[in-house]
Amino acid sequence: METISLKNDTFLRDYIKNNLMKKHKTLGQRLQIDASDIKELQKELFCELFDNYGIYEIDKVANEMGYPYDSIFIKKMLECEADKIIEERRDKEFEQQYIIEHLKEKSSVLAKKLFLSIEEVRNVKKKFLENLILTYPLLHYSKLAEKVNCTHSKFSRICRECRINLIGDIKIARDNSVNLIELKLKIQEGFTFDRLKKYFGLGNDRLKRILEQNKLELLNKRKVLSEEDKENIVIDYNNGVSIAKIMEKYHTSESRIKKILTARCIFDKKNYELNDAEIEFLKENAPNMTLKELSMKLGRKGSTLRTILGILKIKYKARNCKGELWEWKGFNW
Repeated sequence: METISLKNDTFLRDYIKNNLMKKHKTLGQRLQIDASDIKELQKELFCELFDNYGIYEIDKVANEMGYPYDSIFIKKMLECEADKIIEERRDKEFEQQYIIEHLKEKSSVLAKKLFLSIEEVRNVKKKFLENLILTYPLLHYSKLAEKVNCTHSKFSRICRECRINLIGDIKIARDNSVNLIELKLKIQEGFTFDRLKKYFGLGNDRLKRILEQNKLELLNKRKVLSEEDKENIVIDYNNGVSIAKIMEKYHTSESRIKKILTARCIFDKKNYELNDAEIEFLKENAPNMTLKELSMKLGRKGSTLRTILGILKIKYKARNCKGELWEWKGFNW
């Protein structure tokens, strides 16, 4: 049986076009052909018009057929499977770019224009806005609005529509005590979580939230110490390596190191964390060095060294009001 087509049949084409909204069965009876053939002819008509106008000018296609582009027309498109033609010809990159360029348009308008669901349009908007906020983490939302040529209220409405928690992001971005650029640099330098807390003066929960919301990961995450690591910590400590250096080497905390040393009866609290090599260094060099010089050499706090020097009755150099070095006379017991 010969396939029915609109090609070279002006009467049939015009009849199908002018009676688009009639039921397939009714048209089939009038033209004395199967209802399935009517459906294919209507699909062929849509295909021809999409060739002329493109799949993103459906309003022009509807106008050509003499109908408004509304829900009834869309229902007819679905009925004759014109949506399948659109799906085959979609350009995803064009659609995303079009949505971004027309960010201020209502999602329902864009969805109708591109024959997408409102949720699909919102997802494209949301992804774009999230990347925008991450690219400019220190900008206030009013400045972000200017980046996309929006008013403050319009930008806020778009963010709410896409379920972007703009207030939470801005709270971090506007926090003067946390410079995100500096935070990223310190992470790149290998700062541990504890060092970041101390450096920025943050608590556990707050630092975790900032890292999570800005999608930052530490390079040196604190690791689980093996038995071999623990033995090496003991060896390093006995060889004169300071606790600060051990913390940096094994990416662990001071309290964990103390527990390991105390469990092996090595850590002596009365010596205020200094090992035998450090104590010996103080005895030999403190009389010829200032407290600041000793602190820098051993990586210890000046207050800690001052206490230990007092307990051990060791003299050290100090400066008078003129900046001249003189021997400290405070430990003559």
